[in-house]
Amino acid sequence: MKFSRIATVLMLGFALCLWVTGCGQRPPRDVPVTFALGGKLHVFASPDHLAQAGLPQDAKTFIIGTGAIADKAIDLGEGVQTIQRLKIKITYEYHADTSNNPATLEFVIKDSDGKSIGAPLTQDFRPSTRNTQLDNEFVFDINRAYTKRDVTIQVKPVSAGDFGFFIYALSGTLTVR
Repeated sequence: MKFSRIATVLMLGFALCLWVTGCGQRPPRDVPVTFALGGKLHVFASPDHLAQAGLPQDAKTFIIGTGAIADKAIDLGEGVQTIQRLKIKITYEYHADTSNNPATLEFVIKDSDGKSIGAPLTQDFRPSTRNTQLDNEFVFDINRAYTKRDVTIQVKPVSAGDFGFFIYALSGTLTVR
């Protein structure tokens, strides 16, 4: 009888230790995310800017305010408890040498029902010298509980700066636990 009480107390103490310290949780893992852009994407503030640049509007042209440039569905696997962070890498180039206003991209993470997980995530890009490709990395800390298997990340340019920009590549990782 005394032994079973001691064993019960020890098991409860061990369980409490695991719960408090997080022992036994899955380690964080990175899920790769690559957005299919179909080649170099031209992002412009308006059809007038497109005309000023002398470029035709085609499938690789995006005008601000017309929707999302990419949706990436991701299978996170079983047992995800938290979406911790989204790390994005972009390769881009500005259309002009100078600009007073930054370009801005917005990322929205949605669950399998199409509902947003947290607020939209936005990132500004500062001008570069024309004909110079830049790589930029940024990290969004999310730390949101999540129990479903699938998510979708939507990318939407919300500002093209003064003259617009090209996106050559867009990829990253979603860290989940």
